[in-house]
Amino acid sequence: MKLKYNNFTMLFTGDIEKIAEEEITNKYIQTNKLKSIILKIAHHGSKTSSMQEFLNLVKPQITLIGVGKNNNFGHPNDEVLKRLEDLRVQDI
Repeated sequence: MKLKYNNFTMLFTGDIEKIAEEEITNKYIQTNKLKSIILKIAHHGSKTSSMQEFLNLVKPQITLIGVGKNNNFGHPNDEVLKRLEDLRVQDI
């Protein structure tokens, strides 16, 4: 779900994983419709989400990851954090 208010945009991904991101990417690859200022990172930053192609379409400036400190699942995943770092976004 995408929220747009004036010039502000935020993309909410819920708990989608790679397969859903691939479907969304394929649907919107030729558009700017996913581009958002803020991206809520999917599935608590697990390694099965936030694929590079998806992130490239969203082009977030800020990302939000909902996780508990020292959680048992190891979220957020280091690979996801590296992809976000490579995009040079601000994590909150």
